[in-house]
Amino acid sequence: MRRPDAITLIAVWDFFCAVTALIGIGAIILIVFPLVSDLQGISRVSTFFGLYVGIFFIACYIAISVVAGIGILRGQDWGRILCIIQACLGMISVPIGTTIGILILVYLGKLEAKEYFAHSN
Repeated sequence: MRRPDAITLIAVWDFFCAVTALIGIGAIILIVFPLVSDLQGISRVSTFFGLYVGIFFIACYIAISVVAGIGILRGQDWGRILCIIQACLGMISVPIGTTIGILILVYLGKLEAKEYFAHSN
């Protein structure tokens, strides 16, 4: 069965989200860390801790996005599930991420998408 064009678009969106999140980590490291280094005491420690936790979650989002994009391009059902998770996580980015996340959820829930992944396995 030929891969639907919407599946390719979803994979491109996943990779785009991963790249923009990686740029976000770079911005945190290059811009925010130097500003926080001027703090003293517990405020410095707690701020750095919060930044590291944030970077960890962004890195997890990047990993989910890349693996989901690869999985959906290969027609794997686990890739579809990861794309659903990535779409839900991306809905935090109001309004564009929310809109695209809803569209992805609607499409991946359609019979056409489910049949494609059922035939690919």
